Amino acid sequence: MHFRKLASIASLLAAASLAPLGAGCGQVKCGDGTHEADGECVPANQDTDNALCGPGTHLENNECIPDMPPTVCDPDSTEEDGPDPETGVITCIGTGGSCDQALPCPADQNTGRSKVCGRLFDLQTSAQIRGTDPMRLQCGEAGASTDGPCLMEIHIYDALQFAQGIIVELNHDPVELDDCGRFRINNIEHANSGFMGIGIDDAAAAPDVRRNTGIAVPVTATGSVFNGMRGYSETVATDELWSGQISHGSITDDGAFFVTFTDNNAPVSGVEILLSQSPTANDFYFDDTSPATRDLLGTTRTTTGVNGSGLVTNIGPGTPQLTGNGGEHDGCMWEENITAAPANVMFVTQRRLLNGAQDCP
Repeated sequence: MHFRKLASIASLLAAASLAPLGAGCGQVKCGDGTHEADGECVPANQDTDNALCGPGTHLENNECIPDMPPTVCDPDSTEEDGPDPETGVITCIGTGGSCDQALPCPADQNTGRSKVCGRLFDLQTSAQIRGTDPMRLQCGEAGASTDGPCLMEIHIYDALQFAQGIIVELNHDPVELDDCGRFRINNIEHANSGFMGIGIDDAAAAPDVRRNTGIAVPVTATGSVFNGMRGYSETVATDELWSGQISHGSITDDGAFFVTFTDNNAPVSGVEILLSQSPTANDFYFDDTSPATRDLLGTTRTTTGVNGSGLVTNIGPGTPQLTGNGGEHDGCMWEENITAAPANVMFVTQRRLLNGAQDCP
């Protein structure tokens, strides 16, 4: 309606004509994405419709705020895990209870830094390494068990540099290791080679009952989070057992690379180790009938048994690509990554059956 025309009508009808003016113009009509407020069109995000806010929040003074007050976890019995990136929920995970409960491992690392959470396992038996009477306390803390994991140390390296004899530990926050054998390491410096090595051995002042065992994992420049890592440790007794079974002086002294082939974390039998896509004469496999144990290192098998595991000795210089042949299905292929076996170290890794970059369906 034109106000110039209204003025003309008003001059003819006088004040009485002004009464229907408001009724004749009606409400202000607003376009999509806006609504009327006090006679003006304003953005819809100023609406009081809670649907505009995410789950667990509501609109208040044009701001989405949590429905509930922020979670505060009891520091004496719980740890925070979260907030969840989608819901914003923080979960309090109890630190009491059983050793079977994993330590919280929220993805809160700084950009370019990695994080590792897991627990210690024996390489031969797959048994968890725990103190005799674990109290779920950090090693060194008053009341913690003083045996088992509390006689061990964990160090972090650039795996490729380590294999080349450059033994320089990456920077990280202090290692958290408790008498349940659970560990957590935050804020780990990026390994420039793209492969991080976790070294597990006896503590400096502890009896010499373990060999230096390394776990190699690929990391990204933006930082990686490894939750649920199985930190395997080889004992001196295991080295002696396996070496005797294949009539070898010491496979760990010479340097060995231990690999388990898995399909969605289940061990796969019938896989042959390949180095740079070729078979090797220095590969050995286990004759065990249980997928969890590695007691019987044989000399006649040419592929993995039910535990999906094998090892390679005398790899020599360089870092050949290690993959597998056999046991594939659905167009999937075995993961392929560099490998190395420096002297006096048992390197342990996993090779997954992949469809592209994802686990095979």
